[in-house]
Amino acid sequence: MKKLVFVLAAVAAFSFAIAACSSEKKSNNRPTSTITVEVTPNSIGTIDASSTTRTLTATVKDNGTEIPNASVSWIVNPSTASGNCDPNPGVSTTFFANMSFTGNSGQGSIVASYSDGTKSDPVSFSIGVPMIVVDSIELTASTTSVIYPNNVTFTATAKDTSNAAISGASISWSVNPSSMGVVSSTSSASGDSVTFTPASSGSGVVRVTASCTYGGVTKTASQDITVVSTVSVVNKRMVYSDLGLGPNILSNAPGDNNFGYWSGGSGVASMVQVSGGCDDPAGYDPATCQKLVYNGFGWAGWYMVYAVNSLTNLIPQDLSGYSKLVMWMKTDTAGGKVAIECKNTNDIIIKNTTGVTPGWPILTASWQKYEMNITSINSVPIAVPINIVFEADEGMPAATIYIDYIYFE
Repeated sequence: MKKLVFVLAAVAAFSFAIAACSSEKKSNNRPTSTITVEVTPNSIGTIDASSTTRTLTATVKDNGTEIPNASVSWIVNPSTASGNCDPNPGVSTTFFANMSFTGNSGQGSIVASYSDGTKSDPVSFSIGVPMIVVDSIELTASTTSVIYPNNVTFTATAKDTSNAAISGASISWSVNPSSMGVVSSTSSASGDSVTFTPASSGSGVVRVTASCTYGGVTKTASQDITVVSTVSVVNKRMVYSDLGLGPNILSNAPGDNNFGYWSGGSGVASMVQVSGGCDDPAGYDPATCQKLVYNGFGWAGWYMVYAVNSLTNLIPQDLSGYSKLVMWMKTDTAGGKVAIECKNTNDIIIKNTTGVTPGWPILTASWQKYEMNITSINSVPIAVPINIVFEADEGMPAATIYIDYIYFE
């Protein structure tokens, strides 16, 4: 019996040893896991400004079998300076190149890295010379107002993103409305000048526009020009218009838009040029006007004088060929009133007041034309073409008055 038990035990032990040996052989025959990462495309080449992005896709394989939807991290070298990938991580990504990158002679690479640390071969790229595109147009005009038949010279220069002039760029020119005038050429080289000639009839504001398309980008720049034609100035001697003061009228200072001089009194008035002019039917003077503010106390006013260099150096003007002083006025103040004077060198004054009889109608909130007959004083040269007067004792309240397009006719 003992022998039988021993024999059975020996057989069992032998069988276990055989099974263990067989299992070890099977284990030794299983292949080792090998991860690879491949990127498509495997080279980007040169990137230029016509297309600054590239799409990359990573394929991760285990022993040659693709791992579905395996995400990788995308590593750009040099990072940030040369561009970036988005999304990151991801199976696919888009590389956004930094076109201003010049380091490493514009060379770089992208690597896809799997979570176990396995990386793809570098995908090389290079940044090409950035395409020059127009970023702005520098537009200059010799003047912003002109009386026919005088011309305005325009110069337009196309600039790139670094504000440098673009050599070889061309400029297209247009005028709006076209009935207001023409340019000497509808196309010119960047940096060259063209001439705008106003039309012989019709006055108002005309817009000259320069346009440039370069590198697939279009930019424009415009300049408004106030035009006064012969139609608007014939038989007229200007005192004040969109072009400024008329001939021989002394201004406070060159370029000053606060025309005229304060007439001292116990009241206070201010005068300043503002945008928006009279809406006379011919539309001659639409751009600017003079705004006067009176505080309602005592006497105050503003005047203009024919003089040179100083108020004491008068140069009175012969206006015997003109019969009236014309102007356009309105008010922001209900019941606002103002008086207008004109004086010759004999100190003889013609005076009209709005809102009184005899005189002019009261001012309204819309532009109205007012005329003063000067034939009783114009046989003697005129020294003060206009004196704008506020007088509290004549029932003039504090008011804001606008006056525009003043001339002798």
